[in-house]
Amino acid sequence: MPPQYPHPKFDTSLPWDFVPIEPQQPWPVTKKLYIFGFLIWPLWYVGTVYSIFGKDQATIIWGRRCIWNALILTAVITYIVVAYFQDSINSCELLACKYS
Repeated sequence: MPPQYPHPKFDTSLPWDFVPIEPQQPWPVTKKLYIFGFLIWPLWYVGTVYSIFGKDQATIIWGRRCIWNALILTAVITYIVVAYFQDSINSCELLACKYS
Protein backbone atom coordinates (compact mmCIF):
# COMPACT_ATOMS: atom_id res chain seq x y z
CA MET A 1 0.00 0.00 0.00
CA PRO A 2 1.40 3.46 -0.91
CA PRO A 3 2.20 5.89 1.87
CA GLN A 4 -0.39 8.44 2.92
CA TYR A 5 0.49 12.04 2.15
CA PRO A 6 -1.07 15.03 3.87
CA HIS A 7 -3.76 16.74 1.81
CA PRO A 8 -3.74 20.53 1.85
CA LYS A 9 -6.97 22.26 2.73
CA PHE A 10 -8.31 24.42 -0.09
CA ASP A 11 -10.76 27.24 0.24
CA THR A 12 -13.33 26.57 -2.49
CA SER A 13 -14.56 30.15 -2.49
CA LEU A 14 -11.34 31.29 -4.23
CA PRO A 15 -10.88 29.31 -7.45
CA TRP A 16 -7.54 30.93 -8.35
CA ASP A 17 -5.93 29.40 -5.28
CA PHE A 18 -6.07 25.95 -6.89
CA VAL A 19 -3.39 26.79 -9.45
CA PRO A 20 -0.02 27.98 -8.19
CA ILE A 21 0.83 30.91 -10.46
CA GLU A 22 4.19 32.54 -10.21
CA PRO A 23 4.36 36.29 -10.66
CA GLN A 24 5.23 37.21 -14.23
CA GLN A 25 7.70 39.76 -15.43
CA PRO A 26 6.17 42.68 -17.32
CA TRP A 27 6.23 42.31 -21.09
CA PRO A 28 8.80 44.34 -22.99
CA VAL A 29 7.33 46.83 -25.44
CA THR A 30 8.62 44.81 -28.39
CA LYS A 31 6.72 41.72 -27.24
CA LYS A 32 3.54 43.79 -27.21
CA LEU A 33 4.36 45.09 -30.69
CA TYR A 34 5.01 41.53 -31.90
CA ILE A 35 1.74 40.15 -30.53
CA PHE A 36 -0.43 43.06 -31.65
CA GLY A 37 1.38 43.07 -35.00
CA PHE A 38 -0.71 40.09 -36.04
CA LEU A 39 -3.73 42.40 -35.88
CA ILE A 40 -2.10 45.65 -37.00
CA TRP A 41 0.89 44.58 -39.10
CA PRO A 42 2.74 47.95 -39.28
CA LEU A 43 3.59 47.46 -35.60
CA TRP A 44 6.23 44.95 -36.69
CA TYR A 45 8.04 47.72 -38.54
CA VAL A 46 7.96 49.85 -35.38
CA GLY A 47 9.36 46.91 -33.39
CA THR A 48 12.35 46.58 -35.71
CA VAL A 49 13.76 49.85 -34.38
CA TYR A 50 13.96 48.35 -30.90
CA SER A 51 16.12 45.46 -32.10
CA ILE A 52 18.85 47.96 -32.91
CA PHE A 53 18.40 50.46 -30.07
CA GLY A 54 17.04 48.13 -27.35
CA LYS A 55 18.74 48.20 -23.96
CA ASP A 56 17.93 44.78 -22.47
CA GLN A 57 18.18 41.34 -24.01
CA ALA A 58 14.44 40.57 -24.02
CA THR A 59 13.67 43.74 -25.97
CA ILE A 60 16.31 42.91 -28.56
CA ILE A 61 15.06 39.32 -28.98
CA TRP A 62 11.45 40.39 -29.54
CA GLY A 63 12.67 43.16 -31.85
CA ARG A 64 14.44 40.57 -33.99
CA ARG A 65 11.25 38.56 -34.19
CA CYS A 66 9.51 41.71 -35.40
CA ILE A 67 12.21 42.06 -38.07
CA TRP A 68 11.62 38.53 -39.36
CA ASN A 69 7.85 38.99 -39.53
CA ALA A 70 8.26 42.38 -41.22
CA LEU A 71 10.62 40.86 -43.81
CA ILE A 72 8.24 37.99 -44.54
CA LEU A 73 5.32 40.41 -44.86
CA THR A 74 7.34 42.66 -47.17
CA ALA A 75 8.32 39.70 -49.35
CA VAL A 76 4.71 38.51 -49.65
CA ILE A 77 3.38 41.97 -50.49
CA THR A 78 6.19 42.53 -53.01
CA TYR A 79 5.46 39.18 -54.65
CA ILE A 80 1.75 40.00 -54.94
CA VAL A 81 2.38 43.48 -56.37
CA VAL A 82 4.96 42.25 -58.90
CA ALA A 83 2.72 39.36 -59.96
CA TYR A 84 -0.24 41.71 -60.41
CA PHE A 85 1.66 44.24 -62.53
CA GLN A 86 3.45 41.53 -64.50
CA ASP A 87 0.08 39.99 -65.31
CA SER A 88 -1.41 43.35 -66.31
CA ILE A 89 1.60 44.11 -68.54
CA ASN A 90 1.34 40.71 -70.21
CA SER A 91 -2.40 41.02 -70.73
CA CYS A 92 -1.96 44.50 -72.29
CA GLU A 93 0.69 43.15 -74.66
CA LEU A 94 -1.61 40.31 -75.70
CA LEU A 95 -4.52 42.66 -76.30
CA ALA A 96 -2.35 45.06 -78.33
CA CYS A 97 -1.07 42.24 -80.50
CA LYS A 98 -4.55 40.84 -80.99
CA TYR A 99 -6.24 44.09 -82.02
CA SER A 100 -3.46 45.67 -84.09
